[in-house]
Amino acid sequence: MGGALRLWPFLSGLGKLASSAPARRLVPPSPRVVWAPVRAARCAAPLDDLVGRAIALAGDLDPKVTWAVDRLAAPGDTVLDVGANLGLVSLLAAQRVGPKGRVLAFEPSPVVLPHLRATLAANPALPIRLHEVALGEEPGTLALRVPEGNAGGGSLVAHPDLAGHAVPVRPLADVLSEEGVADVALMKLDVEGYEAPVLRGLLRPGAPRPRAVLFEENGATASPVAALLRAEGYRLWGLPRALLRLMPVPDGAPGFARCNDIVALRADRPDLPPRLGLT
Repeated sequence: MGGALRLWPFLSGLGKLASSAPARRLVPPSPRVVWAPVRAARCAAPLDDLVGRAIALAGDLDPKVTWAVDRLAAPGDTVLDVGANLGLVSLLAAQRVGPKGRVLAFEPSPVVLPHLRATLAANPALPIRLHEVALGEEPGTLALRVPEGNAGGGSLVAHPDLAGHAVPVRPLADVLSEEGVADVALMKLDVEGYEAPVLRGLLRPGAPRPRAVLFEENGATASPVAALLRAEGYRLWGLPRALLRLMPVPDGAPGFARCNDIVALRADRPDLPPRLGLT
């Protein structure tokens, strides 16, 4: 399925393309779940979901994010996929880190968890451990509101007009301590506006600071996420929507208007910028 879309030459737009009118005529939306190849792995992809359709028709969602994961995860590394959704980044990262590495996937949504569990069961050799919780600053329970047709848009802070699913919340520092994680190569962070509380639940004394953090910025100005990471000694680089030419994101607003995806690199790790072609 979707051979033509797998040749998509651009770095963004697969989600919109897979849900466009021509694609919907070619493959009508339905509750059907198909098995889509993600490199050598398989992913359960529902055809009535934005991300599921992109995976089914193209085997990817955001090629520039995939590009960054390929360069920031290496064999033996530990990767965190916070907001794992259907498991695309978890599958990509697990194939990069190999049997001596591990991926911790975090996803609380009861809408996508059946598909994610099926995906992990279909790929038992991949080193992925699923935590069915949301992450935040303090332990507790919060309402996750999930829009129809885009389960990846589920949020703890958005969509107040929707009914919520009660989900457990834990601080990431606690989970990493229990898992015995002392070093994190990469954290992908995509939780629809709840990124700052997730970071505050990690950035505690003694908790590991990821070498790199890949996160979303959907506003023209910097969110608290940028300030938190800069205070911890990270430098920020933007992944523009068009050409794959990383641009430094200075303090304040400039840079965020053109970049939804940001890579934060620890300043004390000079080995990381060359992996992304930076000097």
